[in-house]
Amino acid sequence: MKFLCNKIGLPREASEYIYSVYNGITHNKNAYESLMRAKVSFLSQGSKEYISCIEKIHDETGVHIYTVNLILVLVCAKTAKARYEEKGYPEDVYFDTMTDIGFKVTECRKMYNVWGVSALEWYRGIFSLRTFKLGRLEFAFLPYPYDSYKDYVKKGENVFSCHIPSAGPLTPESVIDSLKRAYKFFGCTDKLVVYCHSWLIYPAHYELFPNGSNLRAFYDLFDIIAEEQENDNRNLWRIFYKPNDTPYDELPENTTLQRNFKKYLKEGSYIGVGVGMLIFDGEKIVK
Repeated sequence: MKFLCNKIGLPREASEYIYSVYNGITHNKNAYESLMRAKVSFLSQGSKEYISCIEKIHDETGVHIYTVNLILVLVCAKTAKARYEEKGYPEDVYFDTMTDIGFKVTECRKMYNVWGVSALEWYRGIFSLRTFKLGRLEFAFLPYPYDSYKDYVKKGENVFSCHIPSAGPLTPESVIDSLKRAYKFFGCTDKLVVYCHSWLIYPAHYELFPNGSNLRAFYDLFDIIAEEQENDNRNLWRIFYKPNDTPYDELPENTTLQRNFKKYLKEGSYIGVGVGMLIFDGEKIVK
């Protein structure tokens, strides 16, 4: 576990804490048995037993639920590596994908002051080899949920959904690099059809992104085909690392983006989600 924590870039403080907690669980018969049952359940399609197992570990040890989640993820990651090897996937893709754990741990620390993982279900897609991190972006294979998009894809046909982890600058160069990696990894011979559902491509947000920013450049890569207003501001945390019901006056103003969105929210608007399509031919985006 120490090796994996270091390899995927967990902060040293987090790694040392997590390993000490894991060591305590291994020396607690009931907690360890629950952890092993949670592992089997979490890696099995359809099973939800892991939820009660996590609660039992929390009750037995007093360890925060999100920290238990993280330990479960790290334990399952070893099995995921074996699955990668069985499929013949490159080791560097495995470790690149597992760095997502570090991003989620940092998010959890910022949001809740806990070393852990709050978005546990996300990792079922990663461990079942449906989601891969290839450079800056993550890609998942899923059925296209909208009507036909030009001549590229029909409703229900498989496309590659891209996810943007909180992994630092989202430069145009890093996005193109990810698309090239995805094109090669998925064995494309014609066009890579990419679908994105994100607050980063909601039309009303465009003017809130600073001029010349990477966020504007990312938005401009997509053909926006739909938008969804979400009156609960469920994506507010991605900008402010605060719960979505935080009074607007209490939101931080540490960055231009935060200041712009705070003003936008106080004027009565909501954080929404855009839906966009991107077609990549192996070298460039096709417009």
